[in-house]
Amino acid sequence: MAGQPAYGGVAVPPPPYSQQAQWGAPVQYTPPTYGPRPIDHILAYGYRLDLGQILSEGWRLFTADIGGFIGFTIVAGLIAIGLALTLVGMLFYMPLFAGFWVVPFFMLKGRPHVFGDFFGGFRQTGQLLLLGLVMGLLVFVGTLLLIIPGIYLAIAWTWAMGLVIDRKMGFWEAMSVSMKVVNKNFWETLLLVLVIAVINSLGSAVFVGSLVTIPLGICMLVAGYRAIFGLDPRT
Repeated sequence: MAGQPAYGGVAVPPPPYSQQAQWGAPVQYTPPTYGPRPIDHILAYGYRLDLGQILSEGWRLFTADIGGFIGFTIVAGLIAIGLALTLVGMLFYMPLFAGFWVVPFFMLKGRPHVFGDFFGGFRQTGQLLLLGLVMGLLVFVGTLLLIIPGIYLAIAWTWAMGLVIDRKMGFWEAMSVSMKVVNKNFWETLLLVLVIAVINSLGSAVFVGSLVTIPLGICMLVAGYRAIFGLDPRT
């Protein structure tokens, strides 16, 4: 992020973004100039979330391939309706919607992408299935316990999907690491999630507004993830 020190102490400018030239054409980005931040470094020294810069970077990500993001939201929504017809099918929600994370990661790592890359979450189907199942069950149980524990767990696991996709962690390790990292700065993480929730609420109040706000919100989360963890260019 602009103005944020890299891990060698040098300020890192945000990567450039460019509009997709035509539908379906691959988009090329200049890769960021720093790698992943060690987890023990994050836990030892903490982090800050610059909400304005995160929202701005999320917007740039979304608008760089607005057609792809809206198109995938429509396709994923139709598939999700079909999956909802069976209990087993509902388990595949997590690998499906992981595409909202996969493509922004491609962008930030300087890799070209095409529309099919939105389905990249299915390359990690097993871990994402387990992540969705365990997270969903524990958040549900926590919600039954006077609601507040469920809200805490939902916030604590904000970065779990990103860690599975970017760092190739197993689902349980990703949940554990995400919780420890969120606990280092719970209130700024909560604020980011609440702002994204408000944006999604406004989108749902307008006809087809969710086609914009759902992928935009995930792009903002990806920008927040990068601000905390950096990116692993090898994955």
